[in-house]
Amino acid sequence: MTDFEATGIAEGFIEADSEEQVIEAWQQLIDSGLAFRLQGWFGRQALDLIAAGVCTAPAGASRSHLRRQVRGREALDCRNRNGHD
Repeated sequence: MTDFEATGIAEGFIEADSEEQVIEAWQQLIDSGLAFRLQGWFGRQALDLIAAGVCTAPAGASRSHLRRQVRGREALDCRNRNGHD
């Protein structure tokens, strides 16, 4: 599965064949770090899936580190939406 397909399945614009495929897509986004570089919803969903034990955190990454990544990305997105660099 490509990152584009994983993103599409996670966001719902590509239909998954099964619930397992949805989980596989999310795990790929988490493992690659892409879930934490896309819009904030992806990171928050990824954290929820990790907290629920559905997915696992990337090797060497704590949940607090991942939460900081998501919050930092959301702050950057907010500044960009408000016309700041």
